[in-house]
Amino acid sequence: YILYPGLTKFPAILGHEFSGEIVEIGPGPEGEQFKVGDRVTAEEMVWCGHCRACRDGFPNHCANLEEIGFTIDGAMAEYIVVQAKLCWSIDSIFERYPDEETAWNVAATTEPTCVAYNGIFERAGGFRPGAYVVVYGAGPIGLGAIQLSKASGAAKVIAFEVSAPRRELAKKVGAEAVYNPIEVSPSEVVMDLTGGAGADLSVEAAGAPDKTIPEMEKTLAINGKIAQIGRAATRVPMYLENFQVRRGQLFGAQGHSGHAIFPSVIRMMGSGLIDNSKIITSTFPLAQALDALEKATKREDGKIVIKP
Repeated sequence: YILYPGLTKFPAILGHEFSGEIVEIGPGPEGEQFKVGDRVTAEEMVWCGHCRACRDGFPNHCANLEEIGFTIDGAMAEYIVVQAKLCWSIDSIFERYPDEETAWNVAATTEPTCVAYNGIFERAGGFRPGAYVVVYGAGPIGLGAIQLSKASGAAKVIAFEVSAPRRELAKKVGAEAVYNPIEVSPSEVVMDLTGGAGADLSVEAAGAPDKTIPEMEKTLAINGKIAQIGRAATRVPMYLENFQVRRGQLFGAQGHSGHAIFPSVIRMMGSGLIDNSKIITSTFPLAQALDALEKATKREDGKIVIKP
């Protein structure tokens, strides 16, 4: 299930994208902003707040970082203990979706959308409205990147995804052109669809940078950017001359915390600028979590939700 070069400690209960109702609040002032019954989602990055990275405003790079569902117990359970500083109200999502089940499910997709937001806007600095954006990989993060790009004024979003069901989801959430990168040359497609201008922003959300970065490199617009979000323990061939000649930039992105990312994404979901109800394709009860994980390995779904 976890093909991930980041932090892991086992055994740990899985599950890092979740929403829930507060049933108990511990002592201390931190939890005073909440009350029992509040509906929240939570950051997965458990930052300490006192190391140099945190004090400098970079919580995603905390020296004492723990990760819910990776290094400490996660949300594939009936209850989970989460620090109040990581929790965010999702009331606006419930206002958007009158069906409570849909609202809970959509709220559980906040985290991967925040990962996309961090990569595109906080790390890569975003793009001007009218830009050409290319997204490699249409899993939950890639599908979030497509929606964020359209909501922010991209003139055209092009997506590449090997899974046929996910290609359909990419179209459903706003990508104008979607291709199987095995069947076409992505760089040729991008240059053709942009009239030779290239991509103003390329988003790596496939976790296959050894295959995607060389294609992105060939399609850099002048002042073009690459946001590396997907994780992969592999070295990548790069021809830096292209970055110099094209004034190109590559930004590494990790996490989703800080920088008003969670509240911004929740507002966008609440306003309808992002509609993640379109990417939820399967639900399983907690008792069938192993079946859900097995289905996830087939990469046919957008987002699978496990219900306690």
